[in-house]
Amino acid sequence: MINSRRTYYDLILEPFAKSAGLVEEETAFPNFYDIQAKVTFGPFDGHKINLFGIYSADGVNIVSGSKRETPGSVAANNVTRNDVIGLTWEYSPNAKFFLQNTLSWYNNSGDAGFTAEILDPSLNRDAFKGFSADTIKPYLFGFKVNSTFLFEKFSWDTKSNLLWGNNNILEAGFGADVLKSTLIFDFEIDPELSAIFSANPNFRSAVGDIKDTKTYGRYRFFVQNKFNFWDLVYINPGVRFDHYEIIGKSYLAPRISASLQIDELTTLRGAWGVFYQSPGYEKLLDAGVLYDFSPVNVSLLEAEKAIHYVLGIEKWLSFEWNLKIEAYYKDFSNLIVPKIVTGTRYYTERVPGQDPNTTAGWTRPVTIQSDSITQIPVNNSYGESYGLEVMLAKKNMDRNSSLSGWISYSFSVADRFERNFTVPFRFDQRHTFNIVLDYQFAENWNFGVRWQFGSGFPNTTPEGLRPRIIAVDTDGDLKPDSPQISVRRSATDPNVSEVIYDIAFEDKNRFNDRKPVYHRMDIRVTAAARFWNLNWNFYLDVINVYNRSNIIGYDYYVTENKELGVKPTAMFPILPTLGFSIKF
Repeated sequence: MINSRRTYYDLILEPFAKSAGLVEEETAFPNFYDIQAKVTFGPFDGHKINLFGIYSADGVNIVSGSKRETPGSVAANNVTRNDVIGLTWEYSPNAKFFLQNTLSWYNNSGDAGFTAEILDPSLNRDAFKGFSADTIKPYLFGFKVNSTFLFEKFSWDTKSNLLWGNNNILEAGFGADVLKSTLIFDFEIDPELSAIFSANPNFRSAVGDIKDTKTYGRYRFFVQNKFNFWDLVYINPGVRFDHYEIIGKSYLAPRISASLQIDELTTLRGAWGVFYQSPGYEKLLDAGVLYDFSPVNVSLLEAEKAIHYVLGIEKWLSFEWNLKIEAYYKDFSNLIVPKIVTGTRYYTERVPGQDPNTTAGWTRPVTIQSDSITQIPVNNSYGESYGLEVMLAKKNMDRNSSLSGWISYSFSVADRFERNFTVPFRFDQRHTFNIVLDYQFAENWNFGVRWQFGSGFPNTTPEGLRPRIIAVDTDGDLKPDSPQISVRRSATDPNVSEVIYDIAFEDKNRFNDRKPVYHRMDIRVTAAARFWNLNWNFYLDVINVYNRSNIIGYDYYVTENKELGVKPTAMFPILPTLGFSIKF
């Protein structure tokens, strides 16, 4: 089987943008392509061999055009690779024994560079459209970062199943990963911009250079047995052993699941288990947090732990309709967060009766004690998650049936606790609803549709505005030593200096609000064909068919009247994709 995909942004949108002068000639729009292949040999004499691989790359190279109207300038390049090669050998000499061995190599690597002059984040970008770079120079901050990352993993896994006694199943397996992680980040940031980042609780990482390469192993072993009692009760106890070389610790995780067949159409199920997750650089980019995993920082670190409790019931309502209801509770402990140490920040108060747009309207800034975030990982958080999931599915049990799909609803709460605060997890979504339908409307034609609805994800809404305070050099030694309220010349009267305001965030109010509800519809049309003695599938995917403007975030800024302004940011619009796959 061979499958390939290719995006079209650089093929269609790029020529229009260049002809309009919105970008420079050397600019390349984002592009993505991948090739997936799988080859199977066998079965023969109980053996089967699978070879599989994925080759993919995506990249972008953006340079602000001379005819742009938006303030600031950006030069960005990013190239990312994701490659997988694997070999699986399966052996089953009889109906009671099965053995599978898998060897695989995975590579996720990339280089990125970002250089920009960014408009002061406290200002409204729309108000500065059309101004030349020289005119708005006092409002621009310099920002530069170069990064290189390499996450490489060699894996070996062995699993076996043995059917014994009265349909009892013994499962066992072991495996090993050797990971090589290289992470390099070099930052050059305007001090005022850095201070703005530090004051925003959504930035959960200290911004500082990182240069580190680590090679470490992960080793695992598990065994479990599914006991069958009278074909009505199944109990599946098991245990898993993990050793994480990066922290030099081992863990034993017991688990058990069970099911009870109440009648021919109804089954009650339950499960309990302990799960561990090792830290590592390979998880950092997705989490959006930079940690320093040098030996001195991980010596006391523990793996993150979760205990799961699950109870559910399944019932066949008819020959084709199936209903599942499941409730769960998860207890999280030893969650890894950046270490907080005692630092300082600047503080000022309003002076009654004075104009707050001038420095006379504020007291002289003083240094007070405050928390300071670091790149040191510590186990200083815990959390919980609980919820209920309901799914009604229509199975394609009859050969003459052309419609299948499912409808589901889930209620979920996921909170974490740190530093005496309770905040939701970033992807906590209380309500989700999905409808998925698949219809075979001709012998070689298939139509699929999916509609999803979700309540809003957490969002941090600022409390208001506060004066920007910076450290200045007062004694001529070129070292900032004294706090001072920052000012700039008034846009209406050059002889007047006005206080610069920043957006006021408080860490204790992180994720104190919710984004609007999210919903969209996706469709897929697939046509099957056979030529050149190969089976082909051609498909058209259309994401966000009715072009819903789903809000993914907000830009906050200071209005001309020195009030808090907000501008929503929406995700991608309607997005069609063409593709094909080959089976042979």
